[in-house]
This record gives sequence, structure tokens and C-alpha cells, in this order.
Amino acid sequence: MRESIIISKAVKAPVKLIWSRKQDIRSDKFQPASYHHVQATLNRQGQLSAWYHRITGSGILSYQTEFPYRCENVSIQVSRHRIGVPTGTWRSISDTPNAYARENFMNHLCRLQQQDPVEYRLSLLLSSRMKQTLEVAAKAANWFVSTDNMVRGVAIHESRGSYVAQIIELELQENKAPLIKRVVCAIDCGFAVNPDSIKAQMEGSIVFGLSTILSKGIQVKDGEISQSNFHDFKLLRINEMPQIEVHIIDSAEPPGGVGESGMPPLAPALCGALMGRYEISKLQR
Repeated sequence: MRESIIISKAVKAPVKLIWSRKQDIRSDKFQPASYHHVQATLNRQGQLSAWYHRITGSGILSYQTEFPYRCENVSIQVSRHRIGVPTGTWRSISDTPNAYARENFMNHLCRLQQQDPVEYRLSLLLSSRMKQTLEVAAKAANWFVSTDNMVRGVAIHESRGSYVAQIIELELQENKAPLIKRVVCAIDCGFAVNPDSIKAQMEGSIVFGLSTILSKGIQVKDGEISQSNFHDFKLLRINEMPQIEVHIIDSAEPPGGVGESGMPPLAPALCGALMGRYEISKLQR
């Protein structure tokens, strides 16, 4: 917009400016980077008694979501650090990195205590709506039914008045990278005004998130962006898409947001599944 105004003032006429994809990828703003330090203390029963989460990074950083688990002592601190790269409001803004750090750490706690990730969360969650969302996702994914050559990961997050739980299934392929077979998504966004739109937004968030996770992202070399088009900044292709299931919870609560709420649980759910994969690999060895 700023560039258009400068050109329009110079030629004294209306201007329509269109960037090529190469210009867009190399000259636009980028996803803010952030660094997270998380610590937790557990009591003798394995329940959370203290949680410390320090966040620093560039761009817009915040922690607007309430800590969802029962814990007597919670400290969450946010500070900014400029890195010299222009950053903007990426889809879901700060909810995705914050949920990734929290939910991934919760999966580590479950592994250390040999606790089931769904049952452990259900024992600590404060919100009844969050519990129901997780239960719906777990039931739809047959979480408690073990299958050969298949591992699952789970995560949950609340943002913009909506609760989203996601479970990812990975198929273990011999001597190959794990294959993402299915993503089960449950959402309580209050009264569902347009169920088709809600489903589309969840599916779009999953495509967008997996593309980001599985790509090499953006690299800066010698002061400029290395990528220039979809040959080196790859998006998920249709033949790479997993099966997606979206379950909308019937609710009379006020409508919440759906455009960004499907992003935050995805990456920690995938990491949780990868943890399960490595645990199986150890047992096999």
C-alpha cells in the first residue's frame, strides 16, 4: 500500500500495483520467530503444582489465552526482541507458537510419567467445554484402541472463544519417513452459524499448518530471502493430503472465531505422534 501511494503521488493519478509472486515471497512480511522457555513442577501424584513459561521474539507477541490446566502457581512472561526481519500477523498470530510450547511440553510430561496424553489432560483441564472437545476428538479417533504400525498425538487449545482439539495419526513405514494418515479435529465454537464454513476453515487451517510444518520455510542468506516461488517454497500437494475429519460440537454458547482457531493444536499433536513413533522404535530395538 505504501509503495502504491508513493507511485500515485509521483504520477498524480490512481495506481493499481500488483506484485509478482517472487516479489511477494521476497518482499512481504514474515512469520514472527519466537523463543520459549518452559519449566514445570509436579507433586507426588504427578499433578502440576507450578508452571513457568517465558516467551521472547519478534513481531506481535502475547499470551491472551488463560492457562487451561489446574495448577496452583502459574507464571507467564512475554518480552520482545527485534531480529531485523520485517514480521507481520501470521494466521493465528501468537496462539500457534504459544500452544506449541505448552502442549508439546505437556506431551513430554506425559511421556516422562508414562501417562496417557488424553487421560492426563482430562484430569487437569479446568474448562468443561475444553474437556468435552477433547473427549469428542478422542472418541472419533478411537484413541484408546491400539493399532499396528500406527501412532497418534494430541493437543488442544482455546482461542477467540473457540475450543479445538486435534489428533494426528501417523503410519509407521519400514525404512521410510512416517506418513500422516489422518487428522481428527473437534471444535466447540459456540452456536454454529454456518457449519460448512466452520468445516472449511478447519480443513484450510490443517492444510496451511501442515504445509508450514513440512516445508523448509523461509531462509535469509546474504541479507535477502532465498525462496522465490512454489518450487522452493512448497505447499502441501493434493496427493500428500491426509484424511481430515471435522466434528462440530452442538452448542448454544455465543459464536466464537473459526478462521484462526484450527492452527494452534496441529504442530504439537504431530510432535506428540512423533514421540510415540520413537518410543516404539526403542522398544523394537
